[in-house]
Amino acid sequence: MVNNPLSDQWKVLDLPGLIEPGLFAETKDEQRQRMAEGVYMSLRDALSRQMGEVLCPALLSRDEMLKIKAGDQFFFTALYQQRPYLKEGQRYKRDWFKIVTQVPEGVTFSHLVRYWDKASTTNGDYTAGALEGIGSDGNFYFLDMTRGQWSTYDRDQTMLKTAHKDHERWGNVKIGHQQDPGSAGLDGARATNRLFQGFTAFFETVSGAKEVRSGPLESSMQGGQVRLLRGAWNDAFIEEFCAFDKGKYDDQVDASSSAHNYLLNKVAKARESRIL
Repeated sequence: MVNNPLSDQWKVLDLPGLIEPGLFAETKDEQRQRMAEGVYMSLRDALSRQMGEVLCPALLSRDEMLKIKAGDQFFFTALYQQRPYLKEGQRYKRDWFKIVTQVPEGVTFSHLVRYWDKASTTNGDYTAGALEGIGSDGNFYFLDMTRGQWSTYDRDQTMLKTAHKDHERWGNVKIGHQQDPGSAGLDGARATNRLFQGFTAFFETVSGAKEVRSGPLESSMQGGQVRLLRGAWNDAFIEEFCAFDKGKYDDQVDASSSAHNYLLNKVAKARESRIL
């Protein structure tokens, strides 16, 4: 549509079933980019609805919409929200995701890290924290994903509570997060580290495209070396990965890729020490 000279002869009727974050393009440039990818995204709701409002409450209430979404996010997005994407995935394939009901008996973790991709908005980007460990069986385990749209204060409180929960359940869990560019980014990273007093926390600058940074995790998943511990977070996690890098959000991919790269570095150092 975006490259079709006759496209201005069409009017697109875009009426999502439920108004929720990430549904509309923020700029015309983003709208054109989505159109080039085969998905039309409006700049605003044609009915001027507010966040959380549904198309026809008498037919499907907000609670009923959320139940449908919880059942199958892909079909909800495509059929009710008019935002289809390839169910098979752009880079990550759906059959790569192996879910286990529990960590296999006898498997221990040599390294565990909870890596955060931080945001500070209640209606924009998500904050996501991926918990991953290296299993003694040679596999990598994603044990949890904590994700939400929070103010800076609520985000920090959630991150701190998560650190305590991780310690109670898993023991020694390192905490990683990214440093944004510039002196303000350094100040913010140091402030986050102070939040985690009593825990082992670190931050690092991240460079390069997200697609490149996610490459090692993509390879490990394709090679069958990654497991997900069954939890309520699994569906949204898999859907975001399968939509990457065409989907609206990539916070879980970014946090998970950073966690995985940290653990791969630990594996490489352990091998070097054995060789030396």
